[in-house]
Amino acid sequence: MSPYIGARDRIDQLLVQKYADMKTNNLDNHMEMSVDRFWKLMGIVAQYEKAIVEMKKPKQAAK
Repeated sequence: MSPYIGARDRIDQLLVQKYADMKTNNLDNHMEMSVDRFWKLMGIVAQYEKAIVEMKKPKQAAK
């Protein structure tokens, strides 16, 4: 029985192992962000989304 669930042969085992190594390495190298910076960036995204919505609204003709 393979130590990797779903790996049927040696090639599958190697592919699963490589994918697992890549996912683990990505977790180890992720960039940490402070809570304040996160909320600041979320505010910027919200302003951008609001601006997009405003641009898509039909403009009323001046009387």
